[in-house]
Amino acid sequence: MKFDFVVIGSGILGLTLTLELARIASNAKIALLDEKKINRTASLAAGAMLSRYCETTKFSLDSETDHWKERIRNRIIAADYWESWRKTLAKLDYCAKSTVLFTNNCSNQLDADNLKAIQQVMSTQGEQALELTEDEIELAPEYYARADRIVLVRNEPAIEARQLLRSIFNELGNFPNVCIVEKSVLSISETSKNSFALALQGGLNITASSITVAAGAETTRIIDRSFPDLGKRIVPIISGNGAAITVSKINPIKYVYRTPNRAFSCGLHAVPYSDAIYFGATNTVQAMPSRAPIATDIGFIIDCVSSQIGKKWIEGEIEHFKHGNRPVSIDGFPVIGRTSIKNLWIYTGFYREGILMAPWASSLLAKCIIHDTSISAELSAYDPERKLIRTHSYNQCIDHAVENFHAIACERGLRLPSTGNWTQDFLGSYRSISEAIYARFEPHYRPPPDFLWDIHFGRLESELKELIERREI
Repeated sequence: MKFDFVVIGSGILGLTLTLELARIASNAKIALLDEKKINRTASLAAGAMLSRYCETTKFSLDSETDHWKERIRNRIIAADYWESWRKTLAKLDYCAKSTVLFTNNCSNQLDADNLKAIQQVMSTQGEQALELTEDEIELAPEYYARADRIVLVRNEPAIEARQLLRSIFNELGNFPNVCIVEKSVLSISETSKNSFALALQGGLNITASSITVAAGAETTRIIDRSFPDLGKRIVPIISGNGAAITVSKINPIKYVYRTPNRAFSCGLHAVPYSDAIYFGATNTVQAMPSRAPIATDIGFIIDCVSSQIGKKWIEGEIEHFKHGNRPVSIDGFPVIGRTSIKNLWIYTGFYREGILMAPWASSLLAKCIIHDTSISAELSAYDPERKLIRTHSYNQCIDHAVENFHAIACERGLRLPSTGNWTQDFLGSYRSISEAIYARFEPHYRPPPDFLWDIHFGRLESELKELIERREI
């Protein structure tokens, strides 16, 4: 089989890109390679909060370069695009139209700092969060986890991830020029300057004039085994393994409820689905995708929901254990654009922002692929063969890592005596740990602080060093 365009990967990036290609190039033959690894797909496991503001952190605003400013600006643009794009799909509606953001006593100063950063970005858009009281929300936390700040962010909806992906699949069925091939890619090779051969699982072979690898956390492995020389120049993608649960909706909620980002992760959140409530999410950064959620992660989510949201919301049956591998590059920024191999493109690495960013980013990328032009200015910083992006100083990274180590301990119940130097000594110990970790990587590589928890516990360090050593980046 011969195709003009092949997209590898059927997560939200691959699906939206295929849809955009089909809409623009109606006469082109397009293949979407869909392996149907549902239990490992980050998109299906996502809470799918369209967070134009609430993913903002103090750390991102303190950046020494413009990369985070551009990323925050792109989130807002993508969120605006989402509303009109959603209306192009049949029967796709939001499961919640606003977000209630709260801070509580289960974290440290990081919660307050991140809430302030969120409100700062909102103010640049002429928006203001509405202050609420405990009596105005649906939560019933334990006495020690009561919220100290509660605000309503009106313009932050959420979508049910499974419904979203199903709607896109259904829309693709309306395009006779799109073929969905339920096979994984074994290898890719160049057959000429303008063509590729793909060997697929089960002995199937296809050819393509253009290929986009949008395979999430599997992207690096596909490139490495097909184009090892190119692989040395591509920014590697690793996996932010996340767990969540859905619980039968015996006690419904109206809004998305979430904390700010905390503890090297995306914070606690609850999303009302049509027949259940989604509770998430954890984050374990590893070099390789995992196959299933970690049991202790599920226990941690249940404990957080019970204490910080309310026991009555976990009295129902667990309907699904959610698990996905969020694609994250080793510098924390997306990897998007054409490679030095003509007509070979890469599209991945949005980490926790994939569902928000996909429709807008895919609309830009599809035009570049069809017309074989350079990536648009909004995404140009994410070139696959770029030098690693470094946005913060050494001291900023250390400070942020220590704050997050402390936040983890607080959320797990740490309460140090207020007398004496307990807190200073505790923070000092994690400062020493963080400094020691960075000393083992500097000056060639500065891991994003989000990685330090997993480096500290031995899940990531050797793999990161191997990726750095064998790549010309």
